[in-house]
Amino acid sequence: MQWFYQTKPRSGRPKVVTDRDYRQLERLVKVNRRYSLCDITSSCDEKRNKKVSRRTVQYLVGKYGFNRRVARKRVIVKCVNRKKRLAWCLNKRKWTVNGQWDKGIFSDESQIVIGNDSRVYVWQQNGEGYRPDLISAKSNRKFQVMICGCICWHGVGTLRKVTGIIISEKYKDILEGQHLACYCKIFS
Repeated sequence: MQWFYQTKPRSGRPKVVTDRDYRQLERLVKVNRRYSLCDITSSCDEKRNKKVSRRTVQYLVGKYGFNRRVARKRVIVKCVNRKKRLAWCLNKRKWTVNGQWDKGIFSDESQIVIGNDSRVYVWQQNGEGYRPDLISAKSNRKFQVMICGCICWHGVGTLRKVTGIIISEKYKDILEGQHLACYCKIFS
């Protein structure tokens, strides 16, 4: 004769946050990615009759894949410009090295910043790194220098310091003066 044991359900402590409460919490975090844990907890308490501790909210938010991270800093490219860049790349994908790429020269400018950048934290799940609402664009700059350079198939040009704001006329002057000089220097 065999004995079968059955584990009876135990009562345990009842859940403080129901599934519906969690869905509200998840929506709150997704809408307000820059809220601190205290802000999320207080907003959650306002919508419920019972109060929830910060630790419980932190556990629930972490359990479903949200982590508090420093927002990535990157130049925000508008959607229109992203589409233009993709169209340009698709148009040039059949170019050959000896046909078209060896006749081109590429230039770019970059800003070097020295100073304190204030950190901005966001709630983020894996794979959401460069969404526009998760990127921080503001910073406290103490010292900055704008430089411009060029590159082509045959070599690299020299870097030049640029003063002021680059508008179309100034960019044309840079291309005609500095970059064409670099281009001639590379081919000579």
